[in-house]
Amino acid sequence: MTQPYTRDSNIQLGSDKLFESSGGDPIVDAVPAQTWLDGYMKFTSNCEASQRFRLCCGLLVLSAIVLRNLHLQVGSDMLYPNIWMMLLGPPGCKKDTALRQARRFLDAVDKRPKIISATITPEALSKSLAHTTTTVDGTEVKKEHDACGVIYSPEAAVFLSKHKYKEGMIPMLNDLFECPEYWATETIGRGVVPLHNTCLTMMLGTTPESFRTEMPMEVHSGGFLSRTLFAIYPGEEVRYSIPPPPRKSLQRGLVRYLNKIAQLKGEIKWNRNAFKFYDEWYHSRDLEEQTLPGYFARKPGHILKISMLIMLSESPNITLHTRHIQTAMTIVDCLEETSTGELNSLALPPEMQRMYVVMRPLSKPKYARGIERNRLVQLTYRKLPGKREEFDSIIEWLCEAQQIERFIEDGKTFYKLKDHKGVP
Repeated sequence: MTQPYTRDSNIQLGSDKLFESSGGDPIVDAVPAQTWLDGYMKFTSNCEASQRFRLCCGLLVLSAIVLRNLHLQVGSDMLYPNIWMMLLGPPGCKKDTALRQARRFLDAVDKRPKIISATITPEALSKSLAHTTTTVDGTEVKKEHDACGVIYSPEAAVFLSKHKYKEGMIPMLNDLFECPEYWATETIGRGVVPLHNTCLTMMLGTTPESFRTEMPMEVHSGGFLSRTLFAIYPGEEVRYSIPPPPRKSLQRGLVRYLNKIAQLKGEIKWNRNAFKFYDEWYHSRDLEEQTLPGYFARKPGHILKISMLIMLSESPNITLHTRHIQTAMTIVDCLEETSTGELNSLALPPEMQRMYVVMRPLSKPKYARGIERNRLVQLTYRKLPGKREEFDSIIEWLCEAQQIERFIEDGKTFYKLKDHKGVP
């Protein structure tokens, strides 16, 4: 019988959760105890990055280690556990810290995946994935290999910029997300560059402002948005004046387990009950009136990819069970709940985005009966470049449009939504 993570790595982790969810984040609480992800959360708990960011980075590590080695048969296609994740939050929210910790694990394994982290053109990316160049006795030698790798960019606006030389990057990435066995591009001076057995995992981070202003329009709509999972900063604050040192023994066990699953190859099998559970969920989905139809069409694929990663976090036994799918559904639903409204508002014109800045705090249940003016100013002033004048202008417009109402209580001005169903 295949041994699970904790026994395989010879680490006694105890029967309880390895970490406390201070904010009650359901995406974190969904992670089963005694798994690799559980250990990863414990190891990375000595930093100020949010639990949600750290958990998503743990999933990215598993994805980057496995890449194309394992697959789930979906009709005539093979579904691989490659995921694209973007951590989205304001400056200083430690998204780069979470990504950097994940990168260290990729650097520590025996078979280090190809990591592409510099600003690069589509042509150079094709070349990098197609072959590795080494020098032997003064002669440059090209070695072809599977076009698999990890795109690592803590500031995604650098990798996905609007510059002229980046044109064609987004369509190329959209094609490669599907992990085609063969893909080719024609470059100036080099002719056709063929890529074989492709697979890309993408680890990105950026701020809402950079996402809106510094990236090409193809990022905001179409295929890229539906292929990428977005982890929105939950506002959780963990502060250390001097972070405690990491547990080296736990780190070694985590790396040993990654080395073990890196050797796995082949098809992931369905447990019969798991397939029945997934099939019933799939046919019960309501696709009507979805705000991001492209994403919702791809949501089943996201769930299956993360299900495979949850399975690998638990054990090298490559059989998909109902519990793996349930955990993946919780994770995807939580990411979706917090990201859908944010992405919708980021895709709006700038003036509409600033309107949402004011309306979003008002939509929170605790402010259903109203929020005092000074408190609303405190929650929004950092995101409104026009400061007080712009705030007053937005408030007046929302009042005239009958989106919010203004009232006086104890000599103080309050605002509340006219119809408190929340802001998408």
